[in-house]
Amino acid sequence: MKLHIATRTNLNEELFKQAFEIVNNPDEADFILAQSTTNPLWDRKKTVYVAVEPPLAEHRLWCYSKFDEFHTVITHNPDTPKDNQFPFTATDEAQYYPSRPNPSVINRYTRENTTIKGRGVFYAGMIGPYEDVPNSFGGINLTKVRRILGDNFAKNPASKVIGIGRNGQTTKVNNWRVDKSNQIRDSGCDFVLALENTMLPNYVYEKIWDGMASDRVTLYLGDPRIEHHIPLNCFVDLRPFFNKDTGEIDCEGVNKLINEMTQEEYDEILKNARLFRETAGKKHQELQDALTNQIIERIKND
Repeated sequence: MKLHIATRTNLNEELFKQAFEIVNNPDEADFILAQSTTNPLWDRKKTVYVAVEPPLAEHRLWCYSKFDEFHTVITHNPDTPKDNQFPFTATDEAQYYPSRPNPSVINRYTRENTTIKGRGVFYAGMIGPYEDVPNSFGGINLTKVRRILGDNFAKNPASKVIGIGRNGQTTKVNNWRVDKSNQIRDSGCDFVLALENTMLPNYVYEKIWDGMASDRVTLYLGDPRIEHHIPLNCFVDLRPFFNKDTGEIDCEGVNKLINEMTQEEYDEILKNARLFRETAGKKHQELQDALTNQIIERIKND
């Protein structure tokens, strides 16, 4: 059986190579494995689509609209009655499995001195070009909130706000996750803002992991079910400050929370996050392999 791996995936590609003959031509393949996007001209009935990205860009909106036509869809928020759609993990408590980043990729470090200094916030987040993209497929577009919160935190000289669309940045640097980790460490910021581009059930990307790995208290807004995957005592939940109906964020309330947090509260959050992150890397690999094997068996049993 021949498999064409159309785009780089977050699955264990070595397991696919052991199970199938890998070919470079989708037309001669029995199945096509595609992540995030796929060619509209390819046969969707033989396409396994891994929907790691939310439906913001036009090509992903198209892919989401074609879920019913794909052979198999792996997605954050599947329509479970449909026999071709599956979640990234089998159990709800394990849904924190990040779609792209392996938590073990970034070196975790523990600071000896956690004394709160300037109460600065580190935030790496692109602004634009999706502010006007309507909410779709059960998600809420947070692109506008990214700009508002970034502008808010940038007012504090102790903060560092970067990303495409800010300070002349137009592209990501090579090894951007490692670069971001180094910048967090060197910034001296006390907090890291982890703000997804979309509020979509079970969609948790790399940002919260980078905050935990850098041993800073993480401010999080994104997955509306985040407490099912990561204990709430490991980070600061910004949902109480966000009005999902209007799309407005209470910056004054967020600033008040940051400025009034005691050292004891700060250290307690760090302690809980350190305990949780110790298992993240191992579980990521286990869940990645389990999902890969699930796809292999589904293809073989077709």
